[in-house]
Amino acid sequence: TPIGDVENRVRRAFAAVLHLAAAGDKSKALADADRLVSVLPPGPIRAQAIAARVAIDFDGGDRFLEQAAAEAGEDEALLGRVLELRGWLAVIYRAELHKGEQLAEQALAIAVRLNDPALEMLAASTVAAACMLLGRPRLNLMDRALDLAATTSGTPLGRSPLAIHGRDCLWSGRLTEARTVLEDLYRACVRDKSEFQRPFRILDLAALEIASGNLAAAVKLADEGMESATDAGNMQATAWLAYPVGIVNVHLGEHNRAREAAATLHSRGTEQDGRTRLVMASHVRGLLSLAHGEPDRAAPELMVGLDMANDIGVRLPAVVPVLPDAIEAL
Repeated sequence: TPIGDVENRVRRAFAAVLHLAAAGDKSKALADADRLVSVLPPGPIRAQAIAARVAIDFDGGDRFLEQAAAEAGEDEALLGRVLELRGWLAVIYRAELHKGEQLAEQALAIAVRLNDPALEMLAASTVAAACMLLGRPRLNLMDRALDLAATTSGTPLGRSPLAIHGRDCLWSGRLTEARTVLEDLYRACVRDKSEFQRPFRILDLAALEIASGNLAAAVKLADEGMESATDAGNMQATAWLAYPVGIVNVHLGEHNRAREAAATLHSRGTEQDGRTRLVMASHVRGLLSLAHGEPDRAAPELMVGLDMANDIGVRLPAVVPVLPDAIEAL
């Protein structure tokens, strides 16, 4: 690419970075992305680079994306992508459901106005995810996102409305449907050799096996997911996987492993991800106390998680099912 063609040089450089991350070398991809961002002048090109960098690693993403939005200038399509990514970060990682819904709604309006199907697919699924967690599902938006997914390419790192749909089926107790969706997603991930996505797909399958009562399958999947995430240097995926690791090991009597998982969840929640991981840590610790026959210790721990989930606004009890265990402890 000619030296003077800055936009295409940056675009191709970040395409290479995203392929590197997708293939499972997240550490090198992130280092390359940070190096590229550091040498670019402020403006829309750097804003695109920042958005691509945050897609690889959400740590510190709020600050990066606010900067990208300010630098997007008159590029409304770019602003829409930044807003949608901020919405996704708020909903999935930061437990800021109302903020995430509002940001994704803004992105959705831009996508519809510009007739941008890829942005509309992602924004519609993010709004639908937020509303599902808030207990007021918008099935029309989820259906629209799934329709667009059938004809629109996903992101280089594998984000798809199908993953949200599969979790919705799981959390709603439609386990047969969830298995079909989640196993199809996993097979596609393996076929495409997307090592970035594989730990997340394994995470969903492990949760499905726990819900189905298949603990041996769940622990095998959780261990495989941890190995995959560690190999890829994907600490965010490791933190997500600590939850099924903790839950399944409580049930299997491997309490030291469960305590380690709870510690990982608490540390990650305190340092980066906010309250979602803290709710999960409280659930694992409360279950540990129940398993030791100490409901008087379990109840306060579980109530901390339950109160935090209520404060976040989650109205779908199965996302982190603290409620039934809190009832049992009380």
